[in-house]
Amino acid sequence: MAENKVRKGFTTYLFVLLLLIVTAFLIVIVVMLFSPFKNILGLKYYSYNFDKIITNASGGQPITLETISDINFDCNSATIEIIRDTNVDNGGVRIENYSTGFATASANTDFDYKVYYTDSNSVLNIEVDEPDGFLKFSNNISITLIVAAKIDYALENTKININNTSGSVLIGNANRLEQNEEEIGISSVLDINNIHITKSGGEVQFRSQLENNFDNIFISTSGSVISNVDNLRVNNSFTINSREGKFNFKKVSFVGQDTENVNISLNIVDGDFDADALSGNIDLNLRGGYFDVNKVEGSVIANNTLSQMKGAKIEIGTVNGNISLPYANSSNVHILEMTQDSQAYIHSTSGNVKIDALRGKAWIETTSGDVNIHSYNDDLEIKTTSGDINVIYEADTINKELYFYSNSGKIDVKVKSNLAFILRIYGNDNKYRDDSKIDFQLQDKSFANPLTINNGTKYLTINTDGRVYIGLVNLI
Repeated sequence: MAENKVRKGFTTYLFVLLLLIVTAFLIVIVVMLFSPFKNILGLKYYSYNFDKIITNASGGQPITLETISDINFDCNSATIEIIRDTNVDNGGVRIENYSTGFATASANTDFDYKVYYTDSNSVLNIEVDEPDGFLKFSNNISITLIVAAKIDYALENTKININNTSGSVLIGNANRLEQNEEEIGISSVLDINNIHITKSGGEVQFRSQLENNFDNIFISTSGSVISNVDNLRVNNSFTINSREGKFNFKKVSFVGQDTENVNISLNIVDGDFDADALSGNIDLNLRGGYFDVNKVEGSVIANNTLSQMKGAKIEIGTVNGNISLPYANSSNVHILEMTQDSQAYIHSTSGNVKIDALRGKAWIETTSGDVNIHSYNDDLEIKTTSGDINVIYEADTINKELYFYSNSGKIDVKVKSNLAFILRIYGNDNKYRDDSKIDFQLQDKSFANPLTINNGTKYLTINTDGRVYIGLVNLI
């Protein structure tokens, strides 16, 4: 009985002790909340309520945007916004800080900013030092570059350089500014010359109220990029460097003169890239990510031996240009249509290759991946070790030769009834085959190897030990 009383007393003691600890902790928290920046038990609470529009740089010089060649942003996780607005007469910078949180006593929770000129007042620098907390209740810090709505200048001769980590970057107004009689000629459109953004995360957003002409766009981020501009037109270069970001564009068009060199560089590695249309030659570095574009006017080239694909997925609607994927490896490639002057060279291992409508030339090689091609024109060569080959050749002539090779996979070829050619079927020993694994469905007469059909002179050559089916295209 005495033992039970001891246990109950000890439990009560622990409960009271825990209650005292919790009460003391809550008291410390309350004191911190009412005494920001005070060091209590090695911790401090910080809280800011700051909002200021700056129209003069340090030294008193007015922010006159027409004379500025470069604007440099340097911050950490602050949101950066570039807009037109009616709150300034020419140019200004609005800095807001409503951040709150806890930090260690030794952490720097100071908030500071600098807006100053360099290079004979031709470069405007905007720097913001943000509080460093381990527990952030609110990280509402923003830097807004304001272009006056009533001035003609729209940053068309200015390069924007942005260096931050995880904060969002919002470029342009989301909607047009409302016009009224007192604000005749007001405009919300910006026409920025160059954009250079380097950040580790967060979002970059091109808003709808942007002119569609840029000289250069460079973005390095593992965050996301969203464009609401109907057509981003780029004169010199469009570059994205990323490890795992997500990218969504409507249309990007290269309109420069140097069309022989690569001008759209997508170094997206394991990222996801989605666009309605790309116009220009594309240098693609994709490892395990996703590339999905509805229409490509130009070539897609992934020839970098050091950045080979591994498990990527490529989906392209229409290609009016060339496809070069010599290191597709285990990646799957699906193209809806390649136009008449297009060419495809794809080499993969276990990845599957599918082209729904091929109107140009193609050379496809896989190890175990399957190949499915619907061709309407020109020459075609497909090789695979153990994968299956399925070809519909819906053309009236063969220009040079159709060649299909598989070590052990099944080969299924369908042609039009009027196609003229010489059919040759070899085994892996390079001898003519005539066995039960050949299913010949072109005509009633017995199959012979080689066989001339419709007095043709061009070759349809098949080389495999696997099953072979030769049939007719089912035309509607």
